[in-house]
Amino acid sequence: MAAPAVAGATACIQEVSSTLKSWPEGCRAIHLAAAKLNPKGDTWWDDVSGGVDAEDGAGSLNTLTAVRIAEQKKNRNNAAAPRGWDVGTLRSSDVGSNGETTFSYRISVPSSRLLSFHTVKVGLAWESDVVEWNFLGLTLPIASVLTLDLDLKIYDSAGNLVGYSGSWDNSYEVAEFSATPGATYTIKIRRWSGTDDVWYGVAWNVGSTPLAIFSDLAGIRTSALAG
Repeated sequence: MAAPAVAGATACIQEVSSTLKSWPEGCRAIHLAAAKLNPKGDTWWDDVSGGVDAEDGAGSLNTLTAVRIAEQKKNRNNAAAPRGWDVGTLRSSDVGSNGETTFSYRISVPSSRLLSFHTVKVGLAWESDVVEWNFLGLTLPIASVLTLDLDLKIYDSAGNLVGYSGSWDNSYEVAEFSATPGATYTIKIRRWSGTDDVWYGVAWNVGSTPLAIFSDLAGIRTSALAG
């Protein structure tokens, strides 16, 4: 059921922005940023590092959050925002001497709500090069080859690296981290290898989660009142 569920969710975000109909990389990035990571615990990076290749997946599909992200199209060097997405072509002229993009995307975290904490989740996706075979007038895709590797880096306002994803043999990266209320963060893409131009999509979302201890206390108080 995973494929039809994702297809339906993708149709929903494409209805919000017709641009996404031509940018599957943007659709993937939005779903990665919206998904609840990870249904079996925060093990994605451990799986990748251990050679399991993220067998838990990138998280549970969250169509409502994906739609909210899709409503917030941003541009390079945007004014900081709690959620957003963009698509484009990454060229060598966009990459500085440190391998990172000369442009960035900026995230703003709202001031803390009572009894809650914030997390930031960022998704990055890019295209692979499809190898085709022509037979009797038919063009058939036979392989998908990654011609370059990208990494995802997120910095705080002091320039400290607070979020990072640098897997291999994937055309996507996911980073999630606890955020400081009222803080601003900067997304950078690092080109680790390859020099080809590549289509990419990036998306981010700031989520708020009630503190468990206060949620438990609220439950106790509600039960007491009900009793």
